[in-house]
Amino acid sequence: MERFTHLSTPFYYYDLNLLQRTLEEVRRQLKELDWPAAQVHYAIKANHNPVLLNHIARFGFGADCVSGGEVQAALQAGFAPETIFYAGVGWMPASAASTWNRRPSWKCWPSGPPPRGKWLPSASA
Repeated sequence: MERFTHLSTPFYYYDLNLLQRTLEEVRRQLKELDWPAAQVHYAIKANHNPVLLNHIARFGFGADCVSGGEVQAALQAGFAPETIFYAGVGWMPASAASTWNRRPSWKCWPSGPPPRGKWLPSASA
């Protein structure tokens, strides 16, 4: 903890090695479950730190966005457009509208959750 004594508080400390191990474990678990088509998406709302987002994007995971600012953050961090999911609540902020028009490959469920089976099978499947 001594390395933090010179920093003013509050501050955030991120362990990229721990993040890397966590991402690898998620990938390993999905492989073990034999879900090759499963896609993991990080909720940008949870933390939009560009360094973390870039690390997650480089690992090949997708981004889950609920605002135009989150869409922009995902793009700037390097998430592939086809892995960005916009799941707003039935409206699209002006900040996302122009970007949306340039990225028609994005998937969108603006009026609710995605149809069952698009992400994970139902418990009865």
